[in-house]
Amino acid sequence: MSGFAIELNGDAAACVVAVSGDIDIEHADDLAAVGRLAMESLDNGRRLVIDLTDVQFMDSTGLGALIEIRNAAARQGQRVELRAVHPRVRKVIAITGLLGEFDITPSDNERIA
Repeated sequence: MSGFAIELNGDAAACVVAVSGDIDIEHADDLAAVGRLAMESLDNGRRLVIDLTDVQFMDSTGLGALIEIRNAAARQGQRVELRAVHPRVRKVIAITGLLGEFDITPSDNERIA
């Protein structure tokens, strides 16, 4: 995977943070910052979705960023949805016992199949 990028998109139902590249010590703070910004935009029942379709690696700092976003959501009485989690990334989340802290959903393509 080349390069790290974050896109912030949304509609009436959700604010979507689409991440591509590795979520590691170099980029975890960027994800946390965008996640906090996204949390500020939630209102009227909109949910926060972090789309990990293009993420194949995440280290403990990346997990820390997700936890920071999850904690901000919990303070607002909301949950965070992780979409299209790669098996390696899912394993990192599972090993730490945090799978239940997120709503994990398949990608749009996986839903259609």
